[in-house]
Amino acid sequence: MKIEQLTFTRFVAAMTVVFFHFGGGISFLEFSRWYQVLRAGNIAVSYFYTLSGFIMAVAYYRGEGKMDKARYAIARFARIYPVYLLGLIAIVPIVLYVGNNGKKALLFNLAMVQAWFPAYALTFNSPGWSLSVEVFFYLSLPFLLAMLAKMSPRMMLVTTMGFWLLSQAVHTYLLNNYYQPYPSLEHNLISYNPLLHLNGFVLGLAIGMLFMRYHNHWRLPPSITFTGIVLSTGLICGLIMYWGEITSRLNFQITLTNGLLAPLFGIFILFLALDQSWFSKVMQYKWLILLGEASYGIYILQEPFSQYFFYRFAPITHWSNRTILFLFPILLIGLSIVVFRFFETPSRLWIRRRGEKLLGVSNLEG
Repeated sequence: MKIEQLTFTRFVAAMTVVFFHFGGGISFLEFSRWYQVLRAGNIAVSYFYTLSGFIMAVAYYRGEGKMDKARYAIARFARIYPVYLLGLIAIVPIVLYVGNNGKKALLFNLAMVQAWFPAYALTFNSPGWSLSVEVFFYLSLPFLLAMLAKMSPRMMLVTTMGFWLLSQAVHTYLLNNYYQPYPSLEHNLISYNPLLHLNGFVLGLAIGMLFMRYHNHWRLPPSITFTGIVLSTGLICGLIMYWGEITSRLNFQITLTNGLLAPLFGIFILFLALDQSWFSKVMQYKWLILLGEASYGIYILQEPFSQYFFYRFAPITHWSNRTILFLFPILLIGLSIVVFRFFETPSRLWIRRRGEKLLGVSNLEG
């Protein structure tokens, strides 16, 4: 089951991550509150996790929570590793030349476990830490599905919301008692540890499972679903814009990262998945879907591409900073579309076919 209107949201989230990393020079936007939304990339990563949980439920939940683990493992590996490896290979020569990271860091990155080790979380291709977290989610999925599938809808929501609250409490406690500003091991532990991001994925998974159980019964009018999309989007953007003012009245720190907005993300995703209004029809335009499908490349290739573009190519052009900042996202998007069409898709299909032959399975999901 494909819910294509969700695909373009991945592109939007990926681009906020790009602007979070490289949008600091957009001076004409800096005094707008929308600038905070445009550069909310650290929050967008949490959206990816909630969306991932929802999509995993749609792809693999079939009532009893049982799944073919071999098929699942092949499909997930084929989905994320080829482009991840491409990004790592692209940045290795630069990082090794500079001498910032060693063999141990490279091994952790190849194994996609760097997020578990604070000293290595951002080594080599720094956005890769979130894929290290995603691998943990993928490994947890069979057990989470089996556990949640046994629960009633009410118990499922109580359990997942309880876990979300516990996770937020732990994160807030660590943030207020142990956090040290970046760069520090404390920052890396509190910001990138997979356990502190699991809450958003679990919440998305539960909402996705409820969607699979009841979407045929939830026939909401397009006016209702579209209103839900608008209101949830407005609330998310409003919180991002005014979070500083809201939290300034508190005598402790609390951040929007690490899944704090996951319930709102889940509501937005659910309304969009149920929506049959003109808005979802627009979101299903082929070129928007293509951008969404290329979003993984945008996300994982942004760092290696930036190294070559800003530090190797741009200096020899003598272009203005504004021109360079304008061209960077356009060229990154173009590169990611090419990679999606001619590397990511063929690699995924090849790995899946090889997996079928080696394990004797077929019709792989994902």
